[in-house]
Amino acid sequence: MSLIATIDINASNLESSSIDRIDSGVDDATDYSAATTYAEGDKVVYPATTGTDLYESLQGSNTNHDPSTETSWWLPLGKVNRWRMFDNHIAGSQSEATNEIEVVIAQASLTNVSLFGLDASTAVVSHLDTDNNILYSTEYDLFDNASLPVDYYDFFFGLPPEASTQLTVPLQYATAEGEKVKTVIRQTGVVKCGNMRVGYKHYIGITQWEPEIRMLDYSKYSTDGFGRTSLAQGVAAKIIQVSFWVETGSVDYIWSQLEKVRGKLSVFDLNTQYSDFYIVEVLGYYRDMYVVMQDINKTYLAMEIVGTT
Repeated sequence: MSLIATIDINASNLESSSIDRIDSGVDDATDYSAATTYAEGDKVVYPATTGTDLYESLQGSNTNHDPSTETSWWLPLGKVNRWRMFDNHIAGSQSEATNEIEVVIAQASLTNVSLFGLDASTAVVSHLDTDNNILYSTEYDLFDNASLPVDYYDFFFGLPPEASTQLTVPLQYATAEGEKVKTVIRQTGVVKCGNMRVGYKHYIGITQWEPEIRMLDYSKYSTDGFGRTSLAQGVAAKIIQVSFWVETGSVDYIWSQLEKVRGKLSVFDLNTQYSDFYIVEVLGYYRDMYVVMQDINKTYLAMEIVGTT
């Protein structure tokens, strides 16, 4: 088991994005101005020139009302298109563009890049030096080979191959001060990314291979007096009950590393050296951890990991 202690991507470390700060094709908004009178349905970005949040006017004759505080006048819509892939959500909050999204992160001590909620065919991750020269670059095909046709019947009548919706990329070595990571995701047509996280990977222990994985479904179900049920599909998250083993001599270090990410989003990878399943890679947070120090050599830890939506 390992975890990537992620950092927030914000204006201080996002060096560039191929998505405009205000994307006219997706955001359909302008910078907020207190001197402008907005009609019902108008959208603005607040604060002006530096803002990342999108708001919609709830009524006409809307003048000099602060979008961040006056909720009877403005409806918060979340982040603008550029910043959706850097919020804390995956489903229903994707950044999108035509054919390609490229972002450059300038941050020291990064060992991994993780992408979730992808709708793309390829991803390229490059490590850049302080002068933007490529130190190394790797391209990933997001189509799962296991889903490709295995015979003629499968080719003509089977389901089409599906691309992976998530990817975690290890860097060859950690970024130094001033170095950068460039990530490019591509697809003919509309390409989307739900969440991008970067951070430093820590090895935690050996997963006890019986993790219990549940789906937390936020869909709504209602049944009227005639027994007719209406369904409204919502987002879903994973909840994983997992236990793992560590050497007793390292339990203090492991505890301190887990303590640092308490209440923060991390990328958890429960795979062992013999497995590679996306279902046990999750962006989320842990809770209810406990430790059983069985003897001088080995210690047992258990926790519940809750995936973000």
